[in-house]
Amino acid sequence: MHSNGNVLVKLMKAQYGCIESAKLWYNHISQTLTEPQGFSKNPLDQCVFQREETNNHEWTYYITVYVDDLMIVSDKKEYVDTVIEKIKEKYMDITIKRGKVHDYLGMRFDFSNTNEVFISMSTYTNEICKEYGIEGTAETPAAQDLFEIDAESPKLSNKERERFHRTVAQCLYAVSRTRPDVSLAVIFLTTRVIDPNERDLKKLERVLRYFNGTENIGLFLGKNDSDEHRLTCYGDAAYGVHYNGKSHTGIVITHGRGAIVAKSTKQKIVCRSSTESELVALSDASSLVYYELQFLQSLGVQVKFATMYQDNTSTITMAKNGKSCSDRTKHIKLRYFFVKQFIDSGEFSVTHRPTEMMTVDVLTKLLQGKIFREMRDRLSGYV
Repeated sequence: MHSNGNVLVKLMKAQYGCIESAKLWYNHISQTLTEPQGFSKNPLDQCVFQREETNNHEWTYYITVYVDDLMIVSDKKEYVDTVIEKIKEKYMDITIKRGKVHDYLGMRFDFSNTNEVFISMSTYTNEICKEYGIEGTAETPAAQDLFEIDAESPKLSNKERERFHRTVAQCLYAVSRTRPDVSLAVIFLTTRVIDPNERDLKKLERVLRYFNGTENIGLFLGKNDSDEHRLTCYGDAAYGVHYNGKSHTGIVITHGRGAIVAKSTKQKIVCRSSTESELVALSDASSLVYYELQFLQSLGVQVKFATMYQDNTSTITMAKNGKSCSDRTKHIKLRYFFVKQFIDSGEFSVTHRPTEMMTVDVLTKLLQGKIFREMRDRLSGYV
């Protein structure tokens, strides 16, 4: 005890709130799963554990770890039972949920239909709207003026700004999990949380009204019409749509039905042409696709290449050539051409796809009406 009354203590075990606690717990659960139970950490995701049965040399079950919430997946019930019993021996008082419908990290996973899973967060989005007191519905999450910034609009008070920031963060949580259809609007609003005004607030309220009218929409993941496992990516850019001249990137990665990855983000550089902005998007998509390809292979899934779709033929030509002599594009740094190495190795193929078939457009363009609904349903796996 110090003279000022402060007491310095040494903790004999980890407690919530301490910086080291999360790492110490991860070390503990990792040791529990790896040493006595024979699981190994996935080399690309340290929170995925997998075990290979020596009888058939196939990965037969997996465990994903999120703090102290575990999800065990297997095609055989007895494998799951064995793992659970071992975990109970170590930690004793645990809650177990079995069956085809699971609530996990605010999401509901429904495996009722063969070869697919439906993931939803209707309870979560309803709570956001209820907490905010929003009423009414909207057909789309954003109007055509989303990217416009009104400098004359009155600023929000400190209390309103904090509420605005909190609600945008709540929406972002839903976007990153089961609601990629509102990505474009929410990602833009994240750039306005520091100094929002009344016009920004109206845009947020439209997102919430859209949630009100689409509370049952979720994400279907499953295979496509072919039994072959495929990895497909759509990359797109909206040129110069932001107030500072920057473009907006959209990336969708799917294994068949529904988006495994849906990314909507403002580009970090100002491009001089639509071709250049599309090339930036394709380059950023390549990094994500290559990781996804490696991750699938680490899980034992036999996927040897990925198909990347683009609607700009000039971008496709530049990616395949890896160089440019045009005065408009030769200034682009070589790092934007690294996709060529994957094309040359046969790991990627870049293919033209008409704009009206580019699912990713819903992440870059302010679509309305029927075309928005069609793209949303493709993105979310309804089609």
